[in-house]
Amino acid sequence: MAVVGPNTAWPGAVGRKLSEFKNQASTILLVEVADSGIQWAEPRDLYIGQMALGINTVGANLGVSSRHTGATAVFADGSVHALPDDLDPKTLAELFDIRNPQALPDW
Repeated sequence: MAVVGPNTAWPGAVGRKLSEFKNQASTILLVEVADSGIQWAEPRDLYIGQMALGINTVGANLGVSSRHTGATAVFADGSVHALPDDLDPKTLAELFDIRNPQALPDW
């Protein structure tokens, strides 16, 4: 799913230009969401203000999740990474923010 909201890659109906990203290699565009009930072609997104900030958060309604350990994310530079279950929620939030200049953490 695309993660939408203020300071994300998709703040509204139109996505941002890659030139607006401080660090494309550490900015998440898309995430895996298990059991969302959303069909693959259905035009629904994951709003950052309503999602659980964690990976595979137990009891969370919607958030980054999978049916296995960790969850997959696509970054603005085209890379794909497995996000670990113990990723700090603050770090996860920073990875959605196009203003984040930090390099990817070691996981």
